[in-house]
Amino acid sequence: MSFLHPRHRTAAQPAAMEPSDNRSATTQPSLDSPPELRGLTLKQRLEGLPGEPFDVAWSPDGNTLAATSQGGGVAVWSEAAGQRVRLLHGHETAGVSGLAWHPTGRMLATASFDSTVRLWDLDAGTSQVLCRLDPQPYGLSWSPDGRRVAVTDEGGGLGVWDVEQAALIRHAHIHEAEVNCVRWSPDGRLVVTGSDDTTIAVSTSEDLQLVRRLSGGSDYIGDVVLSPGGDKVVGGSSGTVGVWDLHTGQQLVLLEGHTESVLCVRFSPDGEFVASGSADWTVRLWRCRDWECVAIVPSLGIS
Repeated sequence: MSFLHPRHRTAAQPAAMEPSDNRSATTQPSLDSPPELRGLTLKQRLEGLPGEPFDVAWSPDGNTLAATSQGGGVAVWSEAAGQRVRLLHGHETAGVSGLAWHPTGRMLATASFDSTVRLWDLDAGTSQVLCRLDPQPYGLSWSPDGRRVAVTDEGGGLGVWDVEQAALIRHAHIHEAEVNCVRWSPDGRLVVTGSDDTTIAVSTSEDLQLVRRLSGGSDYIGDVVLSPGGDKVVGGSSGTVGVWDLHTGQQLVLLEGHTESVLCVRFSPDGEFVASGSADWTVRLWRCRDWECVAIVPSLGIS
């Protein structure tokens, strides 16, 4: 999980965490007391990424971790070995702002400040340029069938690309400011984007027609994620995490506790928890059935 946004550059090293045997705590943790690791333990710390990280993502099978850096590198680690298995170069020295795994786990897509989106063959360690964009790309996401890539840009746009043909299928101006993130719905019919214009947009993937717009508050949307079942949207903003019903647009809950901007949100694979990473150097774990914060993970010595 990434704590980082291109406009909030702070140093960190990727760290892998796993549940411990103590999973019964339900009391709301407090930032007034020493941070607590309730049900979580640090499993390992991964090193070998040149420069400060921008984005971090697990492969679909959970066996491999990839991270991008401000220096243009993309590092890949084996979870089992705890060692870096590849360091990918292709974006020169420009920061790599976006990272997405192909659904099969055999390819990566990356977006960079060098204005390119690259597709990486992990077996060969090689890449090819899918597109060059102006305005420059920010976030990206694979379609569930692995045939298309959605790419956002700093001009408020969203494009959908055919990977095999390396061709733009459709582009639309979705937001009034740079679009930081994009996610496909599990059925592939919708794409959800979060922007500096403080909104979350839900659009059809076929023609990029706006279905509804969700208000994220008074600050930019740093990240969005859809629940595994595809019925909820979670977005991180200025110290808060919002949860909406995808189909009605109704806000279900506003989660408070972070003291700085929320830059990353992720569901657990079973959909029972949401993790939020913040510029306050903590990760909060929220239980979805009652939206209680059941764990606070501190910076773990990262500085």
